[in-house]
Amino acid sequence: MGDNSLKQEMAVELLKKKGLDGLVIFSSGAFYFLRPNQLNYFSGWRPMGPHNAAVVSKSGQVALLVEPAW
Repeated sequence: MGDNSLKQEMAVELLKKKGLDGLVIFSSGAFYFLRPNQLNYFSGWRPMGPHNAAVVSKSGQVALLVEPAW
């Protein structure tokens, strides 16, 4: 994940600290100049469809769910 590995490690630390099992980062695929896209910030993926998400488990596993299917 490169630069994103630090973000992933911090997210996992926070999940464990808060007692959560996972984190879902959702994006509608809309792009706004004035509002950052959290999915892109966290994963480096630029959403191109209406429903996209990254799921991070407290064990550190990450799944990227994208639409349309590539």
